[in-house]
Amino acid sequence: EQSELRVGHMHGAGTALLSCLTLASAISPTLLLHVGAPLRVAFGSCRKQLKPQPVWDAVAAQSPALWLWLGDAMYPKGSVTSAAQLREAYAQAGEPALRGVPVDGVYDDHDYGLNDGGVGWELKEDARQLFLDEVVGAPADSARRTQRGGLYGSRTLGEPPRQLKVVMLRHTGITARADSFILNQGGDARHALRPSGPRGPVTWRLVARAKGGLPGGRHSLRVRPAGRRSHSAPVLDEEQWAWLRTQLTNSTASAHLIVSSVQVLTSAAAVESWGHFPRERRRLLSLLEETRPRGALLLSGDVHYAELAGAPRAALPPGAELLEVTSSGLTHACGLGAVGGPLCGLQHRLFASHRLPTPHDARRPLPPLPPSAVAALRALGGPAAGAYPFLNFGSAELRWPSDPARCEPSAPPSSPTGCGAIVVRIHHALDGGTALEHSLPLGLTAGQEAERWRAAQALPTIFDAAAELRAAVAALAGGALAAGLLCCCGCRRLARGRGRAAQRQSKRD
Repeated sequence: EQSELRVGHMHGAGTALLSCLTLASAISPTLLLHVGAPLRVAFGSCRKQLKPQPVWDAVAAQSPALWLWLGDAMYPKGSVTSAAQLREAYAQAGEPALRGVPVDGVYDDHDYGLNDGGVGWELKEDARQLFLDEVVGAPADSARRTQRGGLYGSRTLGEPPRQLKVVMLRHTGITARADSFILNQGGDARHALRPSGPRGPVTWRLVARAKGGLPGGRHSLRVRPAGRRSHSAPVLDEEQWAWLRTQLTNSTASAHLIVSSVQVLTSAAAVESWGHFPRERRRLLSLLEETRPRGALLLSGDVHYAELAGAPRAALPPGAELLEVTSSGLTHACGLGAVGGPLCGLQHRLFASHRLPTPHDARRPLPPLPPSAVAALRALGGPAAGAYPFLNFGSAELRWPSDPARCEPSAPPSSPTGCGAIVVRIHHALDGGTALEHSLPLGLTAGQEAERWRAAQALPTIFDAAAELRAAVAALAGGALAAGLLCCCGCRRLARGRGRAAQRQSKRD
């Protein structure tokens, strides 16, 4: 497999040795592993190029062997009508100040050139070539430039048995967010999806028409797949599915990071995800169950917050429940706004069934926050467990066993006979401190790896979570109505009683 890398800026002579070692590890990935250092990969998404970017010092301090973009490496200004506008946005963004760290990854919709854009985007080929030029620095003959299906690809770091494989997926357009979670007030709210012009069959926009719309009318919560066609539309084309099966089946790696720019396991229907395409989501999780890649984790971005997702099972050893890590918000995050912060926290509490109950690291205070964010946190009782709604980036540290041939899966990962672990962290973007942390043990049996992804398929979907919320809203509305009726009846009885008392008093007089 061809290793494609982009070397970031060099800062000072003092970083020369580190840069040479890091570059050498990209060319001969076994170098850092042989000297006993853990292999570390850093990742993140959602960078507005005109905003301050202090995050890169914190990323560089982690000494990663690779930086992975999980999407939205830049945000073009206004509507994009030419490749020149994409090129200008990349020029404004510049290269991450990562002191020689190789760069790889995938784009999402903004760096694709069209917010919520799909397969019909007329500049999709320009977007692909520019991403490979400006971000990855891919060679001119890279298969990723010409293969059907777009930007997907893979790379390995290290040699067996201390080998990591990074598998990068490129979806054809997941843009069902607007229609999938609708909570409206009004007498008759009708919602229709229409194909949004030339973007293709997977991309939709919401057209809402409401009659009435005044508070006190009927409440409706409608959740459905994103249109009849996109319900069965492909997220990956057949060539990419076949390629992915080969990557997972024939892999010699002991650990796998599978990159998707949008979330896979979330139960929050208000964000873009594989969940809006249930057939494709089942296909992906079934493929992972069937192929049982060792030490596999999903990495995703897009949502402007970080979280850890998983499915605890009694049959799995501690830590094996971790399935997906989301890191999004290098320069902007949902928890920082006076309005968006409370809404973000509310979503995290309403849709939490996919999230691992991993608390924030209590040993470190939260980074400096604006007063609006502090007020929002206090109102919600602090950040939701397993989520971090502020500026962040992620890292995955691979701690290999001292003797892979003699490791015992039942032993603690850090013990002399343990099989090692992938330690995943979500970091504060400003100082690199740990906000969330989880450890996935390596060396699981094939049956345990399959069980992990069976558990993923049993997680509540966005439709399950919305149905539960709809039932809760109905129960609350029913309770409020019942309370109102009782109050009304009580008031009437009280009024009648007072009237009768007044009549008796008048007769006496």
